[in-house]
Amino acid sequence: PSLLKLINRITMGFNRATYDEAAALGYDAFLESQLDYESIDDSEWEARLAGYDFPTLDMTSQEIYDTYVDDMQGKPVEELIQATALSAIYSKRQLHERMVTFWTDHFNIEILKGQCRWLKTADDRDVIRQYAMTSFPELLTASAQSAAMSFYLDNWSNVVGHAQENYAREVMELHTMGVNGGYGQGDVEEVARCITGWAYIGPRSDAGLFGQFRFIAKNHDDGTKFVLGTEIPPGGGESDGHTVLDILVNHPSTARFIAKKMCAWFLGYNPP
Repeated sequence: PSLLKLINRITMGFNRATYDEAAALGYDAFLESQLDYESIDDSEWEARLAGYDFPTLDMTSQEIYDTYVDDMQGKPVEELIQATALSAIYSKRQLHERMVTFWTDHFNIEILKGQCRWLKTADDRDVIRQYAMTSFPELLTASAQSAAMSFYLDNWSNVVGHAQENYAREVMELHTMGVNGGYGQGDVEEVARCITGWAYIGPRSDAGLFGQFRFIAKNHDDGTKFVLGTEIPPGGGESDGHTVLDILVNHPSTARFIAKKMCAWFLGYNPP
């Protein structure tokens, strides 16, 4: 196998230092080292990042809100964008950076939409980066409970009797099964019912926990649901959401959709 092709596919781009490292390790060992990204000493880049003085990267959403609520120019947004670009260039954990980019696109959030200005930093750090190379079910669940995603796709307003279908539709069309994955409008409506009450703590809460996931039981539809031919019995509460995510994760369309998208990402737009 071509070492140069491997580098071009699993890193953010060729440079001599990376090539020399890969040549010294060999094809398989270099690939394994990048897969085991936490074992890579990235202290040099971490020290360099600290020198840029991007304080918002380590802040909670509440801290960002309290500090920058009147900053409509978006210092938290600017710092996240700059840090993301710099990490892609300088981090030695290149495959991890490739997957961070992949999943950031896959679980797309418009950072300039309302509260996303204050919430996306935590989503990037605690969802995308934390779960980028774990498992898809873990990442999907973390995204579903992300305040940034909840606000962006309006699930915070999804309540019994007034179901908001935006996230329910996108979680099937974009996040799991794909647009031609075999679901219908009825499935969208039922998924929306399953995740009624899945919200987050607002910025002005006395608890000071802005952005943390919150299940609001009184807003949840506890009736029987049917998703993709599977009956979800009544009384499930918060677990209805987890049940529907399990159904989507285990659907064959999801495996095909995610695998094809990964092949396109690593091999080319029209993989064989």
